[in-house]
Amino acid sequence: MALWTGVLSRVAQLLPETIGSASDAFLDVGDKLGSIVAALVAVSTVVKPVRAAIPALGTPVRATTDSGPHLVDRADNRAQLHRALRSPRTRVIVVSGDEGVGKTQLVNRVLWESKLRLTVHPHEVTTTYHPSAHTLLRDLDAGGDDSGSWGPPFDESTLGRLEKTLTRYRKQRAIIVLDNAELLLDQDRHVVDLALDEAFQAVATARCHRVKIILVTKVQPRSAGTHEKWLPRKPIKVLGLPFDFFKAIALERPGNAHRMAASLGDDQLRRLWRNLGRQLRLAEIFDAIADTAKGVPASELEQKVHGWVQDDDTVTHIRDRLLDQLLTALNPAGKRVYEALAAFACPADADEITAVVNSVKAEKVDPGDIQDELDRLNRHVVRCVDGRYFLPHEEALRALRCGDDTAPDETARIRWLLLYAADQLKNRRRRLGQAPHIDPVAFFPEVDAHLRAGSYTTAYRTIRAIDRGADTGRPDQRLHERREQVAERIRLDLRPRNYLILGYLSHRAGDLSRAETHFRSVLELGGGIASIEAKARLHLGWISWSRGTVGSAAEAFAQARDLAPQDPVVQASAWQGLARCARRQARFGDAVTAMQMAYDATEELSPQRVSVAGRLARLYLDTQQTDAAQRVVDEARALAERHRDDALRAISLDALADVRFAQGHDDDALTYARQALELALRHHDAFTALQARLTICTVRLRKQQWHRARREATLAERYRDTERSLMVTALRAVALHRMKRRAEARHAFDRVFLNAKLRIEQDPNDAAAWELVGLALCGLSLQPGGPSIDGAVEAFGALRQDGQVPAEGHARYLAFLVSTMAGPRTDRARLQPVLSSLIPDSVLPPVR
Repeated sequence: MALWTGVLSRVAQLLPETIGSASDAFLDVGDKLGSIVAALVAVSTVVKPVRAAIPALGTPVRATTDSGPHLVDRADNRAQLHRALRSPRTRVIVVSGDEGVGKTQLVNRVLWESKLRLTVHPHEVTTTYHPSAHTLLRDLDAGGDDSGSWGPPFDESTLGRLEKTLTRYRKQRAIIVLDNAELLLDQDRHVVDLALDEAFQAVATARCHRVKIILVTKVQPRSAGTHEKWLPRKPIKVLGLPFDFFKAIALERPGNAHRMAASLGDDQLRRLWRNLGRQLRLAEIFDAIADTAKGVPASELEQKVHGWVQDDDTVTHIRDRLLDQLLTALNPAGKRVYEALAAFACPADADEITAVVNSVKAEKVDPGDIQDELDRLNRHVVRCVDGRYFLPHEEALRALRCGDDTAPDETARIRWLLLYAADQLKNRRRRLGQAPHIDPVAFFPEVDAHLRAGSYTTAYRTIRAIDRGADTGRPDQRLHERREQVAERIRLDLRPRNYLILGYLSHRAGDLSRAETHFRSVLELGGGIASIEAKARLHLGWISWSRGTVGSAAEAFAQARDLAPQDPVVQASAWQGLARCARRQARFGDAVTAMQMAYDATEELSPQRVSVAGRLARLYLDTQQTDAAQRVVDEARALAERHRDDALRAISLDALADVRFAQGHDDDALTYARQALELALRHHDAFTALQARLTICTVRLRKQQWHRARREATLAERYRDTERSLMVTALRAVALHRMKRRAEARHAFDRVFLNAKLRIEQDPNDAAAWELVGLALCGLSLQPGGPSIDGAVEAFGALRQDGQVPAEGHARYLAFLVSTMAGPRTDRARLQPVLSSLIPDSVLPPVR
């Protein structure tokens, strides 16, 4: 059996390397055989404790064909992970499970024992460090095989360079490990960083490369994509630590082994393993208690744990009792160091920890002694990355938690520690500054420390200091939950502004009911201040707009305009809203006039002028005023450069891309749109990202690059926007139709048709919805057994009001989409009546 195991292991090693560059079909064969071999090897491996070194997750390592330490159990998880590492289809691997069940150990050991030649790039996600798309690019940029690379990058954006870099990994393998990946997710378990989400998508969908990402996380993430998801269908779920693995780790752990779990007999150790819920983290806390001078021996502590379990305590309660026992067992200096770490609840260096330890009115602790305590705690319960120490986030929150029965003196002491830690974090923020390359997430723990101390007004002021985009109408979505926490606890005069931003963030996330509640709160708290009430009514108008009730939206915009005639921000926003209402009803002349009023209302150097200029330029393009659009965009770009604001640059570049497309310069349009996308994703601007993707998709359609057009449209569908989202789905349907994926195309056209009809039921004058109905019926009429083209002609005819036809530029854009659907000669003949109704005397161009 051992001989056959060795032979099969060698076959599993060589087969993917030999046929890896041939084709995906051959790689599938290697994948299946490799998974069978992994399972056989796992079953045949002799179970025994191992005292070998494990590659740490803090330093990149290169796995070789040398035989490392084998997992002593978990055959199923091992087989799954080995299969995923070999599979050409699985590019993003998710290893999920409760804290302390050994997820990281599993990944480390499987990578160590892997027979594949690969390079590992590990990252420890913390509350102050979140890897980005640029992090992935930096990891991969130094490696790969240049012989597999061809052509220049798509552009100089991070995503463009990442896609280019992936082509260098046709032969070499690279693994990027993101530990504690749950910190990258929001409360809905979506990746918060838009650029990182798209980077995952790029790695998952790019062709012919051997780069994989492993997410080690407590919760299962969910992709924001609707159709093409980067997440694997079968994530690796780690349920609990096997006993033999638990025992092996207990024997390897440093410290006084004769006092720790390693000193227990097998029967007592097995009972401890069951009582701790098979969780490695609880075993670490157990050994930390036993390893202290005041700690009880392991056998006595195990009996205590068993008694707690007999009292029907849950695993969570066991953890809390162990943490209480740890604080009791630590010496005075160790306890103060532990509490200082808990006060930070984020990585902190020895100097910062020393400052908090010696901030209380007690005997000062020598810095050398503090370092000794950090080293001692680092054996079991404290993590260290790049010279900074931290506790797991939940344990840090629990260690300094005040309850109703906490003594007043103890509450005051805990609050003092939290506030002093917040002060140290504030000093760190001032040292680092707020340069564009520094992610504001590094400063979030300062807000959290104030929240835990109950200093809500100071927490809100800190939020305002680090939320760079709030003053220009682009607040940081990642601060949404923290703003909710302070909403009802800050001073009354500060609440209206916070509720305005909360309403905006809820609206952007698609939660219209909650957004409306926040804006109603602003009206109640406004205290009769006209500008505040006007801004609330503006936002209520946009909610009506998103719900498809354009009449109510226009009424709210007009009320806001009349409430604050001297406020340039309100005036510009109100006129902008009225312009969009007119545009949706195909009143292009009124829309241009209103948007010009919005542009004139903005202050000459106001950042708001850039976004208004972008919308005005598109209306100029709709009405075939290309020169005017170019002039406005040039002014917007100059203003964005004056402010040195990348978010404003994204808006101006996005508008420039549309102008260049209208002028027929497709390559320029593509370049500018991708640059805009890069900047928008960096600043979490979903609207500009959606608009840029829409432009890229349209250019791909005109270039007849159907697969790329479909991909761009699929990526754009994750961003919420009432009007543009359906147009993106229509573009995806057109691309699918030209790819001859008829069933998918029909499903997409049906979706556009049904949603557009719902909008028409709410507002029969919604011309944009009639356009979408017309496009959907054009596509459905080309499907086998589809409806007559007459319905599409009638839908586009509904755009005419008082004998007027749609604006010339916009009509040409619709005609372009209709003509793009036309493939065979029969399709072209069927669509000709629609084209003639949009542009009289026009004829479909010949097939290229």
